[in-house]
Amino acid sequence: MSTQTSTLPSGYAEPRMLGQDMAAAILGLRELMGRLATVPLDAAASAIMLGLLEQGHRAIAYGQLVATFDADAAQIHQLDPASAQQIDDLVADPQSLADGTAYIPPEIMCQGMAPHRNTVA
Repeated sequence: MSTQTSTLPSGYAEPRMLGQDMAAAILGLRELMGRLATVPLDAAASAIMLGLLEQGHRAIAYGQLVATFDADAAQIHQLDPASAQQIDDLVADPQSLADGTAYIPPEIMCQGMAPHRNTVA
């Protein structure tokens, strides 16, 4: 375990690693979808791709349910607006999360509604 990981607040290393892995997976999926658009597929290959994409969609939908529950419990609507913007910027371009040069920022909460997605929306 690296020194940087061991100096993180208790309970923070696992979400950081999960965020890094998920960011890398998203970048990989983007690359794969670009390749899919350029490869001619026959009927069998098309059926396999559709089946795999459906399984991926189901896995992502389940992850969205889990993350939405956690976001609601953690009161995501009270994230500080600057933190919410930083998060939006990181997920729009997840390369720095994937390569470990950026991390999930510490939560800064405020009263009222931050301009961030809420679980009702």
